[in-house]
Amino acid sequence: LTAGSFALAYRTAPTKTEFAQLDRLGIQMISAETSPELTRWLGRTEAAFVRPDRTVFTAGRTPAVVARWRSAHQETRMSAART
Repeated sequence: LTAGSFALAYRTAPTKTEFAQLDRLGIQMISAETSPELTRWLGRTEAAFVRPDRTVFTAGRTPAVVARWRSAHQETRMSAART
């Protein structure tokens, strides 16, 4: 699924703005429409962020998943800037 990078698997797509922002960060965007297996895996969940080690970072409604990722990404950047 992730081929060594972060991925957003989704049944409900992020907004165009979110999509563009995540794409610029190198996040793989994978629509469940492309895979019946992915649709089954997501179940009723709208979206899931998957880490490169294939662990689910967060899952839920698409806006909340994107917001959690954005928050974690900003914290990581701020932490790296302090070191």
